Amino acid sequence: MSPVGFVETISRLKRAIEGQDLWIVAEIDPQMLLSKGGFAILPTRQILFFHPRYMARLLSANAAGIVEAPLKFVIMERPDGTVILLYPEPGQSFAKHPGLSELGEELGQVVTRIADEMRTAPHHPSPQGP
Repeated sequence: MSPVGFVETISRLKRAIEGQDLWIVAEIDPQMLLSKGGFAILPTRQILFFHPRYMARLLSANAAGIVEAPLKFVIMERPDGTVILLYPEPGQSFAKHPGLSELGEELGQVVTRIADEMRTAPHHPSPQGP
């Protein structure tokens, strides 16, 4: 659950991903895509992210594991206005591929740090008067 609204959650998530020295490789807007087909959903975004240093390790350990990259967060607004963050757990996803358990656990820790940061209320310094 995000402590802020949909748009601010997207901004915070992007900053948190970049703060872990990861690259945002794509942002997908399912709400817009579905509307083109005549379907309506609440605001939803998919943020895909990774980094070449992890890709190089993945490919050298087990190239079949490429199906697990890039990593993804999904931000969804619920009917009550709350915003949730969903994501697959990299430790489980990568463990399906021999030789990638360690990388999956490492990426799982990174994703957990990002998710933990998203759960905390943003710090807004109080204005100081004259």
